[in-house]
Parts: sequence; C-alpha cells; structure tokens
Amino acid sequence: MTDEEIRAVYASGECEIDIARRELRVRGSPVPVGGRAFEIIEVLARSAGELVTKDDLMNRIWPGAIVMENTLQVHAAAIRKALGPYRTLLKTESGRGYRLLGDWAARRHVAARPPNGLQRMRVNGESPVTNFPVTVTRLIGRSTAIARLRDLMSAYRVVTLTGPGGIGKTTLALKVARRLVGEFADGGWLVELASLSDPALVPSAVASTLKLGLGSGSVTPEAVARAVGDRKLLLVLDNCEHLIEVVATLTETFLRFCPYTTIVVTSREILRIQGECVFRVMPLDVPMIEHTQSAEIFGQGAAELFLTRAAEFGADFSSNSAYPPMIAAICRHLDGIPLAIEFAAARAATLGVEEVASGLHDRFALLTSGRRTALPRHRTLRATLDWSYQLLSEAERDMLRRLAIFAGPFSLDAACAVAVEGASNIEVADGIADLVSKSLVIRGADAVTAEFRLLETTRVYALDRLKESGAFDDVARRHAAYFLALLGNLHQERRSKPQDDYLAASRRRADEVHAALEWAFSTRGDSAIGLALTVAAVPLWFELFQMPTARGRVEQALPHAEAGSDDEMRLRIAFGHGLWYGTPDNAAVEATFTRALDIAERIGSTAGRMQALWGMWASRRGQADYPAALELARRYADAAEDAGDVGAIHLGHRILGLTHHFLGHLPAAREFAERALSQPHHFDPTLDLGYQAETPVAIGALLARILWLGGFPDQAADAAAQAVAAARNTGNLFGIFYAVVFAGLPIALWTGDLESALYRIDLLDEYAAANRRVEELRTCFARALGLREGNEGEALVASFIESRVDQVSVPPFADLAFDANIPVPLPGEEHLDRLWNTPELLRVDAALLLWHDAPGAVTAAEERLLRALEVARGQSALSWELRAAMDLAQVWQRQGRVAEAHDLLVSTYGKFTEGFGTSDLVRARSLIEALESTRPRPG
Repeated sequence: MTDEEIRAVYASGECEIDIARRELRVRGSPVPVGGRAFEIIEVLARSAGELVTKDDLMNRIWPGAIVMENTLQVHAAAIRKALGPYRTLLKTESGRGYRLLGDWAARRHVAARPPNGLQRMRVNGESPVTNFPVTVTRLIGRSTAIARLRDLMSAYRVVTLTGPGGIGKTTLALKVARRLVGEFADGGWLVELASLSDPALVPSAVASTLKLGLGSGSVTPEAVARAVGDRKLLLVLDNCEHLIEVVATLTETFLRFCPYTTIVVTSREILRIQGECVFRVMPLDVPMIEHTQSAEIFGQGAAELFLTRAAEFGADFSSNSAYPPMIAAICRHLDGIPLAIEFAAARAATLGVEEVASGLHDRFALLTSGRRTALPRHRTLRATLDWSYQLLSEAERDMLRRLAIFAGPFSLDAACAVAVEGASNIEVADGIADLVSKSLVIRGADAVTAEFRLLETTRVYALDRLKESGAFDDVARRHAAYFLALLGNLHQERRSKPQDDYLAASRRRADEVHAALEWAFSTRGDSAIGLALTVAAVPLWFELFQMPTARGRVEQALPHAEAGSDDEMRLRIAFGHGLWYGTPDNAAVEATFTRALDIAERIGSTAGRMQALWGMWASRRGQADYPAALELARRYADAAEDAGDVGAIHLGHRILGLTHHFLGHLPAAREFAERALSQPHHFDPTLDLGYQAETPVAIGALLARILWLGGFPDQAADAAAQAVAAARNTGNLFGIFYAVVFAGLPIALWTGDLESALYRIDLLDEYAAANRRVEELRTCFARALGLREGNEGEALVASFIESRVDQVSVPPFADLAFDANIPVPLPGEEHLDRLWNTPELLRVDAALLLWHDAPGAVTAAEERLLRALEVARGQSALSWELRAAMDLAQVWQRQGRVAEAHDLLVSTYGKFTEGFGTSDLVRARSLIEALESTRPRPG
C-alpha cells in the first residue's frame, strides 16, 4: 500500500481530525469548518496539548501577512461552533494563545478511494479561474465589513450575507470573493439566481456554471455535489431569497460531499442550516445630527457615496457650504442604504440637492434613476421593496403593514397591541421573527430587551400598503390606545428604570405620541382619544424639555375640550406651564392659570387649584412682582396644608424659599430651603409635577446662591457643583438648565472661576434642546464671560449683565454695546428697593456714573454706594456688602479719605471666614494692602 493510500487521523474521544481529507468529525459525522480554521486545529492537534502562541499561529497560518488578533478570535469561534458539545476542548490562554485539550492520539488509516465514474471538473485558461465580474467602481464605506467577511469566509464553509434589498450584499460578497479566489485551486464561481423562477432548476444552474457536464436528465443536489467532490473551489450563490428552500438543501449537500468547497450566499433571508455563519450587512454610516462640518459629514460612508456617485454624473456638491447638511439629512432619511443613496445622488445631479431633500416624502416617485445594467428589481426604489413584499405570505404582509404604524423602535408588547384581532403573543412573535429573518424588520442590539424597527424606507412603503388595505384607521386607533395606556405608568417606570434608559425610552415614546396625535386629530381620527393622549403626554414632553411641542399640541387639543371641564382645566394648566418654561409671556401665563383656577374652584379640583396657584405665583415671579408672588406662595402653601398633600406642602416650602430669596430675605429663604432639603424629594404623582426639577437640584441651586450672598463663597461653589452634578445624574433637561443657569454659572462668575463657567456654558450647548430661552441665556452668560477679562469698560458691562440675568426674564443684552456707554438707569428699568440684587444694581449704576464722568457723578455714585451698603447689611448679604465697600473705598481714596476707606474695607473683609482665594476677596486684600501703603503713619 502506498503512502498516498495512508492518512493520519488525530482522535480524542468522539472527535477526529482527518489531516489528509482535511475533515473534522464529531461522533463519526463530518462537521463544517473553513479552510483556515481547519489549519489552526491541525496545528493545535500536532502540538499534543501544548500551548501555541498567537504569534506562532499567525505566522504559520498567514505567513508574511499582517493579521489582526480578532481574526484569530473569529476562527476560534468557528472551531468551537463546529465542535458543538465538545467546544470546551479548545482552550484560550488569555493574552497568550490556544491549546487543544484532550488526549489526541495519532492513528494511520487507509484512505478511501474516490467513487468511480465522477468527472473531474475542467477549466480553461490560467488557474485559478473565475467568472467573478471585474469591479469597476470603488466600494465605499465597507473597509471594516470587508475585513470581517474575509475572516468569516476563511473560518466557515458557509457564509450567508443577509440584509434588506439594496444594502449591497452582492457587491460586498464579490469584492471579498475576488480577494480570496487565489486560495482556491479550482477557482471561484458566481451562480446568479435572480432570474431563476423554478426552484427545480437550481442544481442545473450550478452544474452549468461549473461546467460539470451532468447530461440533460434530472440533475439533483447530490449529483452536483458528488461531481464537485474534492475540488477546492469558492462558490457564490447570489440572490437566493425566492429559492431559499432548495438553496438550503443544495448547500447542506455540498457540506456533506465537498469538504474543500466554501459557499457564500447572498439572500434577504438566511438558510437556517447547520454550519451556516450569518453576516448581516449593515447600512453605511450616516452623518449624525451633531455632525455640522463638511469633513465630519463626508467622512461618513453614506455621504461619501452620495458625493462620489453625484460626481460620476457630473455634479460637484463638495464646494457649496449649504449642501453638506442637506446631504446628511438625505442619508439619514434613507437609512444609509447604498442603492437608495445612489438613486438620490443621480436625482440630485439632475434636479439639485434641495429638490431631493424636500421631496423624500414621496421617495418612491422621486428615486427611480437606477443603472440600466441593474437587475429589474434594483432599477427603482419601489421595485426593490416590491420584490421583497411579493415573496411574503399574506399573514406576513399584514404583519409588516401593521408594524409600519410605529414611528420608531417597538417592543413585542407594542406589536401585539396593533396585531390583527385574535392573534396570540406567540403568533405575533413568530411573525416578527420571520420578518427579521427576511431582513424586513431589524432587531435592536440589546440582547436583554428585545426591540425591533423598520428602516424608514421600508416603513414608508409598508405604510402605503397599510393605507391601501383599508386597515389604517383601525391600526392607528390601536396604536394610540396602546400609548395612552403606557403613559399612565410613567411615574412607576421613572422610578424603576435607570435614568438613561428611561429618558431614551421617553424620547422614542414621544415620537410615537406625535404620530398618534397626527391621526387622532385628522378628519378620519378620533379627537376624544387625541384629547386624552395630549393630557397624558404633557409630563413626558416637559421631562424632555420639549416646550414648543407641548404648547403646540395643547393648543391643538383645546378646541376639542368641553368648556369648563376637567380636560380644559388640565390643558390650561399644561399650556401655562408650556409658556412659563419656554419663552414666557407673563400676561398670557397669568391669564391661562387664572382661567384654570376658576375651573378648578368650580368643579372642586384641589390638585387643579394648587397647580393654578403655582402658575399664578410663577407669573408674578416672572414679572418681578415679588410681593404679589409671596402672597400667592403663601396661598399655595395654605392650600397644600389644608389638603394634607405631602408633595404639595414640600413644593410650597420650595416656592416660599425662592420668593424670600428674590425679596432679599436671606434668613427666611435659607430656613425654607433647608426645610425643603430635609423633606422627601419626590412630588406626589397626582400633582402631575414630575417635570419639575428635583429638590436636590432646585433647592441645592437656591442654597448655593444664598450661601454666596451670605459670605460663604467656598460653600456656595460646592453647593452649586453638587446641584449641577445632581441634575446631570437625573438626566432631566430642565433640571440641567435650571442648575446651570440659576447657580452653576452665576456662582462661577461671582467667585471668578472662569474655567467652571466655560464648562457650564458648554453644558447649555449640550442640553439646549432647541429652546429659545436657553439660547438667549447662553448668549448672555457667554458674553459676560467673554467681557470679564477685557478692559475696565468691558468688565463693567459684564457686571451689568451678571446682576440682571434671570432664568425667567432675559433683558435685551443682544443689542448691548461692548463698552460702558450704558444709560443709568436702563431705559424702562425701575429698581425695586430691597430685592436680592438691589445692592449690586446700585453698585453697578455707581460704577457707570463714574465711568461717564458727568457733572455730579462722584456725589451721585457715593450716594448709591452708601445705599448699597445699607441694603446689603440689612439683608445680611455680605458678598454684595464687600463689593460695595471696595468701590466706595476707591471713591474715598481718590478724595483723600484713605483712613476711612481702609477702615471700611478692613471691617467688611474681616467678616469673612472662607473664600479667600475667590476673585472678590483677592481683589479686596490687594486694595487693603494698597491703602495701607498710602495711609499716613501716626507721629
């Protein structure tokens, strides 16, 4: 017997590694494993259980090539999958390499003779040969996918590329196949199955492509596989979804009879056979909304493809700065699907980018410029979806149509809510699973919480089919009812879910609510369910800081509410809050809450009465009518006490503390603030005030201001930082805005911590949420920060801004000149005596008078500074007292009253026990030293 007739086999238990046949067997049956993966297991078997390092493996399997470590991991995973119940035999030594456990004894076996009568496949020309088409265009945005697919195709014997139509499965498969074909002695072969309608002809198509010469009779998968036999070839079966059953059978047969054949399948549906490795082709990367620069936008694969294809049609969109944001939006709306983007680029080259961007609502009529050489189903966007839709059963079509009602990701529970009447949860789950396998529904990445979605183009197509079916109104009603019920559990969900998860779910839920309301208030909808949904969604919108949305939706619902009803009261309260938290028109705010209060008292709604009183307090506070605001705060607190409502009593303490602060009543403000902080921090859910900033945020910010005013700068800085951190931990957008604007930025500016001020301005950028008031306040604080380190006049303007900015009312600082030519007082401004900022307003006015140097300016400035000192001392506002004392000391110094100036400043400075590194105290210490150096010495 010759050596060729003898082969070595390594065996351990029920596993065998046949070196000559390059076959891995488990329990006597061959299991599929790719060529490179087999080489790895062969090296490990020959090493007799010894560790083989990663470097040694890579040098022996890929000599001279640069191979990433994750390539080894891919192949190790393939080996374990093939070993099945014996997967633990492959041992990973972390950071070092691999070893094969078990006692792998080498045995010598007689080689089996090949069966008689099989023809050897013959090919002409240079070897290896292939019929793969030559690539004529660059594959854009797929470098990572190419590398990953190369690894999979050398680790597994069957790799299925799956994904929705137009995503580029064929292009990617052929790109990688051409790179690997040199490793297959008998070449690489493409079998195009798109035009084949009869499943029985699939084996003949493969035999014909491979030139097997099996005759004109019936050709079976086994006959084709036996004819291929031991040939080493790469077979690409393209566009298989309509022939999936017979392709699966053929592929399984090849796995049994053709140990050296690797098969690549492209299909919108997977084969579902043993040994199959599924590679889901993902959309191209699309520019995110936050990508605004051309380099960022065109650095994403989808936008690069758009630009490249448009250039091929003679259009250059790279030089006009107006185009990148439009192209980014187009790519996002088309989900990064290459075929759709190529259609869009072709249309843009003819019609212009603006026309395409604005016309995507009718994308199936617009995007029709496919390549003449493309398959018929790829020549228009609609044809691509028609092909997939027609392959579905009627039950699958109905499921797809109904799922299109969701504006974004949906859960299995949500899908059950819109499913056909009588469908069980199991039937719905099975239906979704079938659509996932056919690449029409996308499963989310979270392995724990199953969520699904439709690509936007698929959704638009299926939504059209839903409307054509006549079931749209029924499905839309089910959708609206589901989210109405879901909104009733917001308070429980808020407390049970991690904050980031809860907010992410809330944003998606808000999109669904908008879609439901569009139907509910349409001519075919149901205004009653729309009214209930609007009322229920108000806390959701406010938590997300979507004030313009809330106002618009409430205005839409109000005409449908019965006059004087509970619904009207709730909507009026919501509308008032929307005005207050957005761009407050305080007259409108007060009128809205006054109407709500009237209804609440008429229908006996205690909760409504308290909410209306809160709104009337807020309106007066926004008008700076603090005496009236204090009276309303007391009315609110009394009503809360009468009702015995713990949450309302807590809120009463909050607004009393806040109002006393604005009135300059620092001791009372601190008492109420500390009382509120010592109480439970959550509101009673029945108040529907969950969108308020939590107490550690709101009252922590208030306490920071009180501490700074009282002369405790270090404690104030710590309290402000804690309030901002607490707000960020909650993720509540309004809370972040409140903490930053009310305490974070003012305290940073007042203490001279400009680095923290800059960081907190960036936070406003991050959380602006398209709210105009946030934008205005950010502009004010950014301007103040920019002027702080300017010349004397610019620093004076900064102080002018800082003493007047309020998170409710924003003076017109956008028009303020960058110098100190500010009239005193500001036109239309009347100083109310003894408010929290009265000492600082008087001080800044005095500084402006001195800057203008008009006749009598020194006398007038001195009067204001003396008054500032008096008010600051009456309020126990030591920080304002120090600022006024510093300015007055400088006035007296210029008048030659050095001793008085020195004594005043030393006396005020001596009241401080901390904060000596903050800007005001550093400046005060410097002034004291300067006065001491010029003070006449006794004797």
